[in-house]
Amino acid sequence: MPVSPDWFYGSDYLFVVLCAALALEFLVGGLPGFSQILSLPRSVSVFLAHRAGRRLNRQNRSNRNRRVRGALLVLTMLPLAAIFGLYAADFCRTLADGWIVEAVFVAMCVGLQRPLMNASALRRALARKSMERARDILGRIVEYETDNIDEHGLARGSVEIFAVRFCDGLVGPVFWYVIAGLPGIFVYCVTTALADALAHPTEKHVAFGGVAGALDRLLNFIPAPLTGMLIVAGTLFAPTARPIAAMRGIFGGAASGQSPRAAWTQGAVAGALGLSLSGPRRHDGAVAPGAWIGDGRARANTTDIARAMWLYLIAGFLGVVPLVLLALFVHRF
Repeated sequence: MPVSPDWFYGSDYLFVVLCAALALEFLVGGLPGFSQILSLPRSVSVFLAHRAGRRLNRQNRSNRNRRVRGALLVLTMLPLAAIFGLYAADFCRTLADGWIVEAVFVAMCVGLQRPLMNASALRRALARKSMERARDILGRIVEYETDNIDEHGLARGSVEIFAVRFCDGLVGPVFWYVIAGLPGIFVYCVTTALADALAHPTEKHVAFGGVAGALDRLLNFIPAPLTGMLIVAGTLFAPTARPIAAMRGIFGGAASGQSPRAAWTQGAVAGALGLSLSGPRRHDGAVAPGAWIGDGRARANTTDIARAMWLYLIAGFLGVVPLVLLALFVHRF
């Protein structure tokens, strides 16, 4: 019999869970061991996607065959994520302190501290001219090849991580948790992980990852523009940031043809910091075409990483407040 408080189903519960989850991730998300635990939903999804991709996405198959197989993979994993979320929510309802357990589940799908931890480590490696260390750090975060990237590419990669993770590590997960609870946040987390692992614009991946990419665009239809606007708001308080250029960058990024998570967010950051981001990547030995986002410098450096960190922190604070307040009021109407 459920023993949760009477307000369990109300917006007060969402408010408390979100505050606890965000605080938990920010306090321990950068600590050794805790970081790996809190990253489990994403890391497991990426692992399964790569494992299945090696078996299902073989180049001797037709594009139609690979498209169907990619769709079946996505349509298998997403219902499992939703079912797990439903069972997890039911389990939390049976506990007197179920909100604590649910906060841990939510903390596994958000990420404020982990991008900061990774960017700080990469910045230190670049400052010491330890290129192999910097490439290793970035290679554990992104899906493209980092073996031959120069110091400017590594710095750009770090800045890009702030932009994208602000969307899929804060705004998107919180948005879908408020809308659909644990099933919603788990489906969103798995979808973005599958899109990152499979939806590359290369000959090998374009068919197999097509459905994952399409669902990623759908689920970020609202969170991505919202993230871009929060970044623009953050430029009003961030030293050396350029608000008007950030706003122009949003529309330039949206016209780049890339995924909303990259286009809206990287466009805003590129404009704010006067950089050019994204561009072509290497996946599995092949160059994936990609438009440059922004019309600034491509030669990013450690100073730009520090500027991006400040912008990320300020925009993150500006984003947390309305998102948590949304959780407090959304179910009252």
